[in-house]
Amino acid sequence: MRRAAVLLVLAACDFRPAPPKPAPNQAAPAVAADAAAPALPPGGDGCLELGAHVGELWVATATDAAEKALYEQERTKTVKRMSDTCTRDAWSDVARSCYLKAQKWLDLEACAALIRAPH
Repeated sequence: MRRAAVLLVLAACDFRPAPPKPAPNQAAPAVAADAAAPALPPGGDGCLELGAHVGELWVATATDAAEKALYEQERTKTVKRMSDTCTRDAWSDVARSCYLKAQKWLDLEACAALIRAPH
């Protein structure tokens, strides 16, 4: 059970390194806007709620007080990773709905299959 939970969290997370930050005296490079895919405002796509729900389910899987304390400490990171990945990869409405409706940690495995790979 623990392995499946860790595997699911790892599969949903993005492991690409963060882009380098510009030096303080340099301006950030201009990014061309893609007219076909307008940027969604943070949290406006349901992904933040999805991340929070997954974080709650993760903490609920704890089997003892020490494990629960560890999961509570990591909850914020889990919520952010799930939310950021969901937004960046533009998860489908079906996939987001599946995650939000999940009642048990095992329910999330079916949801993971609905996520399309990023281009």
